[in-house]
Amino acid sequence: MAFTSYNCTLTYNSAVVGDVTSLSISGLSRSEIDVTKLTDANKAFLVGATDPGSIECGINFIGQAALLDVLDGPTGTPVAFSLLFAAVGTFAGSGYLTASGVEASVDGAITGTITIRCTGALTYTAA
Repeated sequence: MAFTSYNCTLTYNSAVVGDVTSLSISGLSRSEIDVTKLTDANKAFLVGATDPGSIECGINFIGQAALLDVLDGPTGTPVAFSLLFAAVGTFAGSGYLTASGVEASVDGAITGTITIRCTGALTYTAA
């Protein structure tokens, strides 16, 4: 059975990010370290540190200039975030706002994107 994204909430730096229209989570990844010697018949690898990924959030821009100030957080300090999927559970961690932008077109909504680069471990709590 598939889960719905209905009632999903993103909180960053103690502020709920309003009018969210989409979320994209790059997911966890690990680098591979090649440790193959010239005398090895087969490649050998070690696993590097876990990269917690990033979150890209699409929003309807409703004058969130103050929200962008909150999202930015203290310079150089990771900020706590949580991502609640009501039907699934909550992912939580910390990260930095690395990008934001606004887009407007003829007869269209003013939209924006926010990118949060996760740092450190992520936690998951089931619903």
